[in-house]
Amino acid sequence: MKAVVSRAGTKTGADLFIQQVSLRYGSQQVLSDISLKIAPGETLALLGANGSGKSTLLKCLVRLAVPQTGSVVIDGTDVLNCPRRQLRHARSRIGIVFQKHNLVPRVSALSNVIHGCLGKTSDPRLWAQIFTPADIRYKAMECLDAVGMSHLAGRQANRLSGGESQRVAIARALMQDPALLLADEPAASLDPGTGIDVMELFRRAFPGQGKTLVFVSHDLDHALSFSDRIVGLKDGRIIIDTPTKETGKDELARLYR
Repeated sequence: MKAVVSRAGTKTGADLFIQQVSLRYGSQQVLSDISLKIAPGETLALLGANGSGKSTLLKCLVRLAVPQTGSVVIDGTDVLNCPRRQLRHARSRIGIVFQKHNLVPRVSALSNVIHGCLGKTSDPRLWAQIFTPADIRYKAMECLDAVGMSHLAGRQANRLSGGESQRVAIARALMQDPALLLADEPAASLDPGTGIDVMELFRRAFPGQGKTLVFVSHDLDHALSFSDRIVGLKDGRIIIDTPTKETGKDELARLYR
Protein backbone atom coordinates (compact mmCIF):
# COMPACT_ATOMS: atom_id res chain seq x y z
CA MET A 1 0.00 0.00 0.00
CA LYS A 2 1.40 3.36 -0.95
CA ALA A 3 1.27 6.55 1.07
CA VAL A 4 -0.48 9.57 -0.36
CA VAL A 5 1.51 12.78 -0.64
CA SER A 6 -0.57 15.85 -1.36
CA ARG A 7 0.56 17.92 -4.31
CA ALA A 8 -0.13 21.14 -2.43
CA GLY A 9 -0.29 20.15 1.22
CA THR A 10 2.28 20.17 3.96
CA LYS A 11 4.78 17.34 4.35
CA THR A 12 5.80 18.22 7.89
CA GLY A 13 4.13 17.44 11.18
CA ALA A 14 2.64 19.83 13.66
CA ASP A 15 4.42 21.13 16.75
CA LEU A 16 2.19 20.50 19.78
CA PHE A 17 2.62 22.01 23.24
CA ILE A 18 0.16 21.16 26.02
CA GLN A 19 0.67 23.17 29.21
CA GLN A 20 -1.00 22.69 32.61
CA VAL A 21 -4.32 21.46 31.24
CA SER A 22 -6.86 20.62 33.95
CA LEU A 23 -10.50 19.71 33.44
CA ARG A 24 -13.28 18.95 35.90
CA TYR A 25 -16.81 17.71 35.27
CA GLY A 26 -18.81 18.62 38.37
CA SER A 27 -17.02 17.01 41.31
CA GLN A 28 -14.95 14.70 39.08
CA GLN A 29 -11.40 15.76 38.24
CA VAL A 30 -10.82 14.26 34.79
CA LEU A 31 -7.46 15.84 33.91
CA SER A 32 -4.94 17.31 36.34
CA ASP A 33 -2.09 19.59 35.28
CA ILE A 34 -1.27 17.84 32.00
CA SER A 35 1.85 19.18 30.27
CA LEU A 36 3.39 17.64 27.14
CA LYS A 37 5.54 18.75 24.24
CA ILE A 38 5.20 16.64 21.11
CA ALA A 39 7.69 17.18 18.31
CA PRO A 40 6.83 17.35 14.59
CA GLY A 41 6.85 13.86 13.09
CA GLU A 42 6.64 12.09 16.45
CA THR A 43 4.30 9.14 17.03
CA LEU A 44 2.96 9.11 20.58
CA ALA A 45 0.88 6.35 22.16
CA LEU A 46 -1.47 7.49 24.92
CA LEU A 47 -2.25 4.68 27.37
CA GLY A 48 -4.33 4.27 30.51
CA ALA A 49 -7.25 2.40 32.02
CA ASN A 50 -10.86 3.32 31.30
CA GLY A 51 -11.64 6.67 32.91
CA SER A 52 -8.01 7.79 33.03
CA GLY A 53 -8.69 10.81 30.79
CA LYS A 54 -7.18 9.65 27.47
CA SER A 55 -10.10 10.40 25.16
CA THR A 56 -10.90 13.63 27.00
CA LEU A 57 -7.34 14.85 26.49
CA LEU A 58 -7.62 14.08 22.78
CA LYS A 59 -10.83 16.13 22.62
CA CYS A 60 -9.10 19.04 24.36
CA LEU A 61 -6.54 19.17 21.54
CA VAL A 62 -9.25 20.26 19.10
CA ARG A 63 -11.46 22.11 21.62
CA LEU A 64 -14.21 19.51 21.59
CA ALA A 65 -13.73 19.56 25.36
CA VAL A 66 -12.71 22.79 27.08
CA PRO A 67 -10.58 22.57 30.24
CA GLN A 68 -10.89 25.09 33.04
CA THR A 69 -7.16 25.89 32.93
CA GLY A 70 -4.21 25.46 30.60
CA SER A 71 -3.32 25.91 26.95
CA VAL A 72 -2.90 23.75 23.84
CA VAL A 73 -0.62 25.40 21.30
CA ILE A 74 -0.43 23.86 17.82
CA ASP A 75 2.02 25.53 15.45
CA GLY A 76 1.80 28.73 17.47
CA THR A 77 -2.00 28.84 17.83
CA ASP A 78 -3.56 28.33 21.26
CA VAL A 79 -6.63 26.36 20.18
CA LEU A 80 -8.28 26.69 23.59
CA ASN A 81 -8.21 30.46 23.63
CA CYS A 82 -8.22 31.63 20.00
CA PRO A 83 -11.13 33.17 18.04
CA ARG A 84 -13.38 30.79 16.07
CA ARG A 85 -11.80 31.71 12.74
CA GLN A 86 -8.32 30.80 13.97
CA LEU A 87 -9.73 27.62 15.51
CA ARG A 88 -11.19 26.59 12.15
CA HIS A 89 -7.82 27.11 10.48
CA ALA A 90 -6.03 25.09 13.18
CA ARG A 91 -8.58 22.26 12.90
CA SER A 92 -8.05 22.14 9.13
CA ARG A 93 -4.54 20.83 9.84
CA ILE A 94 -5.75 18.15 12.25
CA GLY A 95 -7.20 14.82 11.20
CA ILE A 96 -9.28 12.77 13.65
CA VAL A 97 -10.18 9.09 13.53
CA PHE A 98 -12.78 8.37 16.20
CA GLN A 99 -13.75 5.02 17.72
CA LYS A 100 -17.05 5.44 15.91
CA HIS A 101 -16.09 5.98 12.33
CA ASN A 102 -18.81 8.61 11.71
CA LEU A 103 -19.20 7.81 8.01
CA VAL A 104 -22.30 9.05 6.20
CA PRO A 105 -24.13 5.73 5.85
CA ARG A 106 -26.08 6.10 2.61
CA VAL A 107 -23.33 7.53 0.42
CA SER A 108 -20.36 5.79 -1.12
CA ALA A 109 -16.94 5.20 0.37
CA LEU A 110 -15.55 7.61 -2.23
CA SER A 111 -17.96 10.39 -1.22
CA ASN A 112 -17.08 9.89 2.43
CA VAL A 113 -13.39 10.31 1.61
CA ILE A 114 -14.09 13.44 -0.45
CA HIS A 115 -15.81 14.87 2.63
CA GLY A 116 -12.35 15.00 4.21
CA CYS A 117 -11.82 18.23 2.26
CA LEU A 118 -14.71 19.99 3.99
CA GLY A 119 -12.51 21.08 6.89
CA LYS A 120 -10.60 23.31 4.47
CA THR A 121 -13.34 24.48 2.12
CA SER A 122 -17.11 24.82 2.16
CA ASP A 123 -17.47 24.12 -1.59
CA PRO A 124 -20.97 22.55 -1.90
CA ARG A 125 -19.77 20.40 -4.81
CA LEU A 126 -17.88 18.22 -2.33
CA TRP A 127 -21.08 16.85 -0.81
CA ALA A 128 -21.75 14.67 -3.88
CA GLN A 129 -19.00 12.94 -5.84
CA ILE A 130 -20.82 13.45 -9.15
CA PHE A 131 -20.28 17.23 -8.85
CA THR A 132 -16.79 17.05 -7.33
CA PRO A 133 -13.92 18.38 -9.50
CA ALA A 134 -11.92 15.63 -11.19
CA ASP A 135 -8.64 16.41 -9.41
CA ILE A 136 -10.30 16.01 -6.01
CA ARG A 137 -11.95 12.73 -7.02
CA TYR A 138 -8.56 11.51 -8.23
CA LYS A 139 -6.92 12.38 -4.94
CA ALA A 140 -9.74 10.65 -3.02
CA MET A 141 -9.17 7.50 -5.08
CA GLU A 142 -5.46 7.71 -4.24
CA CYS A 143 -6.36 7.85 -0.55
CA LEU A 144 -8.64 4.83 -0.87
CA ASP A 145 -5.89 2.99 -2.74
CA ALA A 146 -3.45 3.78 0.07
CA VAL A 147 -5.68 1.92 2.54
CA GLY A 148 -6.53 -0.93 0.17
CA MET A 149 -10.12 0.18 -0.45
CA SER A 150 -10.15 1.53 -4.01
CA HIS A 151 -12.05 -1.55 -5.21
CA LEU A 152 -14.94 -0.61 -2.88
CA ALA A 153 -15.05 3.09 -3.79
CA GLY A 154 -18.65 2.87 -4.98
CA ARG A 155 -20.02 0.81 -2.09
CA GLN A 156 -22.35 2.53 0.37
CA ALA A 157 -20.78 3.05 3.77
CA ASN A 158 -23.57 1.15 5.54
CA ARG A 159 -22.60 -1.97 3.58
CA LEU A 160 -18.98 -1.97 4.76
CA SER A 161 -17.58 -4.20 7.50
CA GLY A 162 -16.04 -2.71 10.64
CA GLY A 163 -12.52 -3.05 9.28
CA GLU A 164 -13.51 -1.60 5.91
CA SER A 165 -15.24 1.34 7.59
CA GLN A 166 -12.14 2.04 9.65
CA ARG A 167 -10.00 2.05 6.51
CA VAL A 168 -12.37 4.51 4.83
CA ALA A 169 -12.21 6.73 7.92
CA ILE A 170 -8.41 6.69 7.68
CA ALA A 171 -8.59 7.51 3.97
CA ARG A 172 -10.89 10.45 4.82
CA ALA A 173 -8.26 11.71 7.27
CA LEU A 174 -5.55 11.25 4.61
CA MET A 175 -7.68 13.34 2.24
CA GLN A 176 -7.42 16.24 4.67
CA ASP A 177 -3.60 16.08 4.43
CA PRO A 178 -3.27 16.80 8.16
CA ALA A 179 -0.07 17.85 9.87
CA LEU A 180 -1.39 16.18 13.05
CA LEU A 181 -3.51 13.04 13.28
CA LEU A 182 -5.43 12.06 16.42
CA ALA A 183 -6.73 8.48 16.60
CA ASP A 184 -8.93 7.30 19.47
CA GLU A 185 -8.49 3.52 19.88
CA PRO A 186 -8.33 2.98 16.11
CA ALA A 187 -8.13 -0.82 16.39
CA ALA A 188 -10.45 -1.37 19.37
CA SER A 189 -13.40 -2.79 17.40
CA LEU A 190 -11.31 -4.91 15.03
CA ASP A 191 -10.05 -8.48 15.14
CA PRO A 192 -6.33 -8.81 16.00
CA GLY A 193 -5.12 -9.30 12.43
CA THR A 194 -7.12 -6.38 11.05
CA GLY A 195 -6.05 -4.25 14.01
CA ILE A 196 -2.38 -4.78 13.15
CA ASP A 197 -3.09 -3.97 9.50
CA VAL A 198 -4.76 -0.70 10.52
CA MET A 199 -1.85 0.30 12.75
CA GLU A 200 0.52 -0.45 9.88
CA LEU A 201 -1.54 1.92 7.75
CA PHE A 202 -1.01 4.72 10.24
CA ARG A 203 2.72 4.05 10.31
CA ARG A 204 3.03 4.10 6.53
CA ALA A 205 0.62 6.87 5.69
CA PHE A 206 1.30 9.45 8.39
CA PRO A 207 4.66 9.34 10.21
CA GLY A 208 6.17 8.12 6.92
CA GLN A 209 5.48 11.62 5.58
CA GLY A 210 6.76 13.35 8.70
CA LYS A 211 3.25 13.81 10.12
CA THR A 212 2.63 13.92 13.86
CA LEU A 213 0.49 11.06 15.20
CA VAL A 214 -1.12 10.70 18.64
CA PHE A 215 -3.11 7.52 19.19
CA VAL A 216 -5.04 6.22 22.19
CA SER A 217 -4.84 2.50 22.82
CA HIS A 218 -5.40 -0.23 25.38
CA ASP A 219 -3.19 -2.61 23.42
CA LEU A 220 0.32 -2.67 24.89
CA ASP A 221 1.70 -4.54 21.88
CA HIS A 222 0.43 -1.82 19.54
CA ALA A 223 1.92 0.89 21.75
CA LEU A 224 5.29 -0.83 21.87
CA SER A 225 5.34 -1.66 18.15
CA PHE A 226 3.98 1.50 16.54
CA SER A 227 5.09 4.48 18.64
CA ASP A 228 8.23 6.49 19.32
CA ARG A 229 7.06 7.55 22.76
CA ILE A 230 4.55 6.36 25.34
CA VAL A 231 2.60 8.58 27.73
CA GLY A 232 0.56 6.86 30.42
CA LEU A 233 -2.33 8.44 32.32
CA LYS A 234 -3.77 7.34 35.66
CA ASP A 235 -6.57 9.23 37.41
CA GLY A 236 -6.10 12.13 35.02
CA ARG A 237 -2.37 12.53 35.66
CA ILE A 238 0.71 11.62 33.65
CA ILE A 239 2.62 8.88 35.48
CA ILE A 240 4.66 7.57 32.52
CA ASP A 241 6.39 9.58 29.80
CA THR A 242 9.18 7.63 28.16
CA PRO A 243 10.71 6.73 24.79
CA THR A 244 9.13 3.48 23.63
CA LYS A 245 12.47 1.73 23.22
CA GLU A 246 13.23 2.33 26.91
CA THR A 247 10.08 0.75 28.34
CA GLY A 248 8.33 -2.62 28.42
CA LYS A 249 5.08 -4.33 29.35
CA ASP A 250 5.99 -4.71 33.04
CA GLU A 251 6.32 -0.95 33.49
CA LEU A 252 3.20 -0.20 31.46
CA ALA A 253 1.12 -2.73 33.42
CA ARG A 254 1.10 -0.39 36.45
CA LEU A 255 -1.26 1.87 34.53
CA TYR A 256 -3.97 -0.76 34.96
CA ARG A 257 -3.48 -1.68 38.63
